[in-house]
Amino acid sequence: MSAPRLSVILLWHQHQPPYVDPVTGVHLLPWVRLHAAKDYVDMVRTVLDAPPNVCATFNVTPTLLDQVLDLAEDPSRDRLYALCRKAPAAWTEADVHALRRDCFSVQRDTMLAPFLRYRALLAKHVANERFATSDLLDLVVWFHLAWSGPSLRRDPVVAALFAQGEAFSVAQRDALLDAHVALLREVIPCHRQAMETGRIELSSSAYYHPILPLLCQSEAAQEADPASSLPEVRFRFPEDAERQIQLGLDFHARLFGAPPAGNWPPEGAVSEAAVRLLGEHGVRWIATDEAMLVRSLPHRRREQAFRFGDVVIFFRDHALSDRIGFVYSRWEPATAARDLVARLEARAVELARQQVSDPVVTIALDGENAWEHFPGGGYDFLAALYAGLSASPMLALTTPSRWLDTHALDTATPLPRLASGTWVDGTFHTWMGDPVKDRAWTLLAHARQELAEHEPGARRDEAMTWMLRAEASDWFWWFGAGHSSPNDAEFDLLFRKYVGAVYRALGVATPPSLEVPVGPMTEEAPRLQPLRTGRPAITGEPLPFFKWANAGLLGLQQGSIHRFDPIVAGCAAIYDRERITLRLDTTRPAREELAAGRHFELELTAPATAARMRLDGSAPGESAIGRCVEVALPMPSGVRELRFVWRVFGSAEGEGEALELDRFPQVGDVALSLRPASLDVENWVT
Repeated sequence: MSAPRLSVILLWHQHQPPYVDPVTGVHLLPWVRLHAAKDYVDMVRTVLDAPPNVCATFNVTPTLLDQVLDLAEDPSRDRLYALCRKAPAAWTEADVHALRRDCFSVQRDTMLAPFLRYRALLAKHVANERFATSDLLDLVVWFHLAWSGPSLRRDPVVAALFAQGEAFSVAQRDALLDAHVALLREVIPCHRQAMETGRIELSSSAYYHPILPLLCQSEAAQEADPASSLPEVRFRFPEDAERQIQLGLDFHARLFGAPPAGNWPPEGAVSEAAVRLLGEHGVRWIATDEAMLVRSLPHRRREQAFRFGDVVIFFRDHALSDRIGFVYSRWEPATAARDLVARLEARAVELARQQVSDPVVTIALDGENAWEHFPGGGYDFLAALYAGLSASPMLALTTPSRWLDTHALDTATPLPRLASGTWVDGTFHTWMGDPVKDRAWTLLAHARQELAEHEPGARRDEAMTWMLRAEASDWFWWFGAGHSSPNDAEFDLLFRKYVGAVYRALGVATPPSLEVPVGPMTEEAPRLQPLRTGRPAITGEPLPFFKWANAGLLGLQQGSIHRFDPIVAGCAAIYDRERITLRLDTTRPAREELAAGRHFELELTAPATAARMRLDGSAPGESAIGRCVEVALPMPSGVRELRFVWRVFGSAEGEGEALELDRFPQVGDVALSLRPASLDVENWVT
């Protein structure tokens, strides 16, 4: 009997929101340029370096490529690039502050900690010591070395800088920045050439990455979840959704010679109205999350192609996609690759047993931000993954268009209805329904109504350009609860600038409401602070309510990539003069995780007596695992702050080694301020 055969689609989504200040033309954030140096070219070259039967799909958004072209023409439009490139003698105190703030914008465990000089500079920065000119030059160079992918690291000039390590000259700094810009200019040619070889398929998205169903009508949020709240002023401009789609297809055709066959609807957001628009504009296939399949056609396996009208839909496997995005970065690359291949092969056997015809698994995720958390930028993992997939007799890599070229349209299972939703939880909660997000939608709707009342002409056309940028999904991702970043203030500012530019283009006074931030800014580092002292009993149960009523609490706050099914959900802490009590909350009862062969670890990262504790329910009185995980620690003498990380471990597929599956927080550690002598006095109420 021949081995079962399973088609596998890998879709890497590459996107950045519009960072250009509408007044100055300056790119306020550097992520287009930096990801070009680390990811955009090397992701493609890694496919080309793999065995010839390896292929992948790259979804490249127009707003990303638009900024690549702009910066390739003049990199000094990037605010941070221009600052880093200045003559050191011209750096002002404000410049020094900005360099020290921005040039540590790296994932510290993987992009900073491996380098001795970069670590030393961080220690000096944290200690608030003065930076000499030589320190600032080294900081600029190390920041850009950390953001250098494999292609740059093979460049003799860049390799020599890694070897030198410190005491860099201005000429060396400039040579490194020149190398970054040279690679930026390779982004579009590299994608085009790889597409022409047939090794990659290119797909696209609506131009400025808006939530298409919400542009069609705000009520799409309640179609996905009837309990969702809606903004004060509804947004109903389906013509904007159509314009965003057509502009994206036209732009892609200008760059690559033909419009793309496929489309990643921004944020995987679909509704029947949005998908009909895509089909009307010639889109043959889209990809979105399996959550919409579950609600559209229950009890059907996701490992098939489906269609709504003439548009074929590939539903991503969010569990496998999340393993790449959130789990494998903490594993040895070869082990992680073997685990994913083994899971796919097991799926192939299962599907063959169930006699599923033409099975196809779609793995789709962010093709940029996940790799910051992998050692070496994720390229060792990708190389091992491509080699493992290539060698498997049970798996065959393909692309959506290859699949369509070998299958008749009626091979895809028809969907009698298509549920509205996005790849995050199958709802629109990440983009609408939070008071802060809804405030932003109200500002947007008022501006759009003002625009609709003006006669066609040059003013209206210019205003529409800014409106389309303000409709980007990215601003709403960061507003309100759920996601946070060190750049929340810049995202808030850019959104308000784009909305304000609509009024200015129309010659209308800008509303005063646009001068006020849409939402409060959150701290970069999570910090716990109890309200009162306390000593709860160690039972593994969070109830009764008053047991943890005065504790400091932290919920799950995600970043630029969103995990669909996290194991951990948050943590809590409280203390008295003698004991610290910590609690880990999990999305399902912690005892069930334990029964599934997993265990928990608490790592104390500070003070100097740092340690790791394995928690598996074997130390009654000091720890307990029930609905949650609870542990008691002695209060350290003379320590003003405790820092810690919670981790969850389990085994890889087919291997016995315990590997990290989740952590809280996702990046860095939690800080707990210790003030047992004064806490009750500070928070005393009658």
